[in-house]
Parts: sequence; C-alpha cells; structure tokens
Amino acid sequence: MYYCLSHSSLLVIILSVLISYSVGCLNSAFYLTKILAKKDIREEYSHNAGATNTGRILGKFGFIAVLFIDIFRGYVGIIAGEIILSTDQFSGLLLFSIVLGHIYPIQLKFKGGKGISCLIGGLLAISWHLVLLFMLIFSVIFIITRKKISSVITTLILFTIGLYFFNTSTMIIVPSIFTTALIIYTYYRMNKEALQKH
Repeated sequence: MYYCLSHSSLLVIILSVLISYSVGCLNSAFYLTKILAKKDIREEYSHNAGATNTGRILGKFGFIAVLFIDIFRGYVGIIAGEIILSTDQFSGLLLFSIVLGHIYPIQLKFKGGKGISCLIGGLLAISWHLVLLFMLIFSVIFIITRKKISSVITTLILFTIGLYFFNTSTMIIVPSIFTTALIIYTYYRMNKEALQKH
C-alpha cells in the first residue's frame, strides 16, 4: 500500500516530522538535572545528556527516570505522528526525526544525547518485535565482548542488516539506515578515546 502525496498531505508530513523532532528535543536528562541539581549535564562527567550521565549526578532515580522518559518520548513521537498522518507509512522518517532532535536539540544549541533510548521507544511503537531483535543482538554481543560502547555500535550495524531479513518495509529500512548511522557517528564522536582503548 502506497501513500499518495498531494500538496496538503506533504504539508501534513512536514508538520509530523517537525512535531517528532520537537519531541526529540525535549531532553529529559538536561531538564531533570537542571531542575533537581541546578547543573548543566553537558558540563558534567562525560558531558553527555543521557541516562547514564544523569545517574552519575542524581543517582539511580535519575538514571531510571531519564531512561523511561526517553523511551516514552520515542514511543509517543511515533504514535502522535501516525495519528496525524493516519498511516504508519512514514514511521521510519518520524523515528529519524525524533533521534535527530534528541542528539541535536535546537534549543540546547544542538548538544544533546546519544539517542539509544529514544530509538528503542520509537521501535517499540513501530513493532515490539524490532525491540526484541535489537535487545537480543545486543545481549549476545555484550556477553561475548563485555564492552558496552563497541557492543552498541556493532548491534546498530547488525540490527540494520537484520531489518531486511525481518521482512521490514522499505519505508522503515531506509530511514533506519540513516538513524543508526547518525547514532553510530554520535557514539564514535563522544567516545573516541574509549573506543581506541578497546
């Protein structure tokens, strides 16, 4: 089934993409640490606005809160876009927009997190089978290597390849390639030194 584009439907798609990007921009790690600890998380420890770094500042509560909020943001961003569009044809594009917003939030001068939690939330909205596939690949690789960063990067690569064998729509696969490439680049950029030691 293909989505027929008209001028009005194109505007709706653009609107949905912008909404998804805006949802991605609402970085919970930044705002939670700013409110509760009066700190800019991007200037603390690893300088990453994500769950792990929040845990270093706010403890387990901060880690768990950011993890679930970010997964929820990814989920809501996809569902909201699908409701507006009245189709799931562009879920892959919406997922890319959410992750892009999380990594490069405009209101935070394009300095955000790494995007994994939002990715998982978005995949959960598209299909729980995709989340299961992602977690299965990561678990196997991490058990073998015991190296978190390289395990995440390897998982992203294998997951993208696995989408093809999972009978996933091209409308999901193509944007997912860009999404995983963006996250891999972000992980590499933020963890150059750690990866060189691996």
